[in-house]
Amino acid sequence: MSEPPIPSCKVAKWGNSAAVRLPVRALERAGLAVGDAVEVVAREDAILLRRRRPRVALDELLARFDPAKHRGDPLLDDAPTGTETG
Repeated sequence: MSEPPIPSCKVAKWGNSAAVRLPVRALERAGLAVGDAVEVVAREDAILLRRRRPRVALDELLARFDPAKHRGDPLLDDAPTGTETG
């Protein structure tokens, strides 16, 4: 059984900007909540809202690295074996 359609919305003026009020059902279906950060992707005939992923710094990623889990050292000292250098 498919989910019921979400009612259409209108673009409204909000100060010097525009806004669209999203039904709670649309937020729930997308796994979003009021206050969540989103990316706005504008296309020719559509606007996509996507949950913004937190940026993770390289040092944070390396701190989480477990050599036992990932089969070795994160830094490779081997010479290139393919087209890695160009």
